[in-house]
Amino acid sequence: MAASHETNLEMPLTGKRLEDYLAKVAKTLSKTYGWKIDQQTQDSATFRVGLNLLSWGERVTIQVNNGTITIRSECRFPLQIFDWGKNRANNDTAGYVIKQCLSASA
Repeated sequence: MAASHETNLEMPLTGKRLEDYLAKVAKTLSKTYGWKIDQQTQDSATFRVGLNLLSWGERVTIQVNNGTITIRSECRFPLQIFDWGKNRANNDTAGYVIKQCLSASA
């Protein structure tokens, strides 16, 4: 099983605002950090983070459900059992962007 890390954030997001907000977060992560958008729906977004010295790349999923945002980063190579803190760093990056986008839209 590949190494992974999961983070939960409580945010007051619903309806159309949620869809616009998630699109803004996805665009920022893609443009600023170079994360490739794999899939995007009304309440979730999945990204591919490229190959680096610490791993063979990661898959990061942001899922929104009833005001809870779940960020999950996992190594793309299924046999990688050590992530050297890369998954936690991905979650921290996504959490930072989420909070920045929320404060900018408030």
